[in-house]
Amino acid sequence: MVDLSEQLPDIQLSRRNRIVVYYLSGLVVLVSTYALVYNTAMAQLEGVNQSIFASLEFVVQTMTTTGYGQDAGLWSHPLMFLFVTMTQISGIALGFFTLRLIIIPLFTGAEVNLDNRLTPKQDHVIICEYRRDSAVLLEELKELGIEYVLISSSEKKRQGSL
Repeated sequence: MVDLSEQLPDIQLSRRNRIVVYYLSGLVVLVSTYALVYNTAMAQLEGVNQSIFASLEFVVQTMTTTGYGQDAGLWSHPLMFLFVTMTQISGIALGFFTLRLIIIPLFTGAEVNLDNRLTPKQDHVIICEYRRDSAVLLEELKELGIEYVLISSSEKKRQGSL
C-alpha cells in the first residue's frame, strides 16, 4: 500500500489564508444549512414541495439581496417570515464580514515594490505634500542645485519634481 502522506507536499497556509479557508467553508455550510431548513420549512409549514436547488436559489438570492420574487407569495406562516428575515440580515452581515476579512486586506496588505519604478537618489530632499508655501522652497532648492522628490496627490503639482 502506498503512503500518500509521503507523496503529497506539506502545505503550510498563512494565518490569513487559513481565515479565508475557514470563512469560505463556514459560508458553504451556512448556505447549505439554510437551503435545507428552507426546503423543509416550505414543505412542512407551507405545503410547498420544491427541489433543494430551488431552495438553494432562494437562499443565494436572499443572502446576496438580489431578490426572491418567485417565493414571496408562498409564505403565510410566521416562522417562514422570521426565517426569511433572518436570512436577509445574515446575508447583509456576511457581506460586511467578507469585505472586512477578505476584500479589504487583499488591497491593504498587498506588498508594494517600487524598486523597479524609482531611480536611486542620493543627497536629495523629500517633500511630502505640496502646499501654498512649497513653491518658495522648491525654487530655493532649484537655485541651490539640490534634487528633491515631491510627494503629492495632484498631478499638476508634481511637475518640476524629479
